[in-house]
Amino acid sequence: MNKTFISPRKYIQGEAALEDLSKIVIKLAKTPLLVCSDAGKKRVQNVLYKSFNDIHMKLFFDGFNGECSENEIKRLMNYAQKHDCDIVIGLGGGKVLDTAKAVAFYKKIPFIAVPTVASNDGPCLALSVIYNENGSFNKYLLLDHNPDIVLVDSGIIAKSPTRLLTAGMGDALSTYF
Repeated sequence: MNKTFISPRKYIQGEAALEDLSKIVIKLAKTPLLVCSDAGKKRVQNVLYKSFNDIHMKLFFDGFNGECSENEIKRLMNYAQKHDCDIVIGLGGGKVLDTAKAVAFYKKIPFIAVPTVASNDGPCLALSVIYNENGSFNKYLLLDHNPDIVLVDSGIIAKSPTRLLTAGMGDALSTYF
């Protein structure tokens, strides 16, 4: 029996790792799209804007509307097309990351996952869970490959709600078995 190891192309983790996001992006692209919730953006915008301003790169932002649905993916794809974005950065929890992964997959551009909670294993998977507008399950979207880069800022993860860290432990244990 063969054993297979599947993972992101690069995994970066550390305190204040988000400060280096622009240095990573500039090696891959010129026009990044950031997909995250408005609340997520407020928590990290100072770090992100400083990082991208320091390298004179504009970071395009479009908010996440709360559901990883076909309509939300199409809306974000149109935004990325309009601004000629050549990389997608998903910053947030599972649904944000799944939506951003799907946008990058359909547009055939690189994807960087920046999880803000440890409640799921979605940041590292070649999969997006797609829901209907009402929140009910629609389908699994199997992606060609895992995310290009996963960047985990342990300082951000540490500030997430305790219940989400506990949920992440449960998710990891259930995946193991």
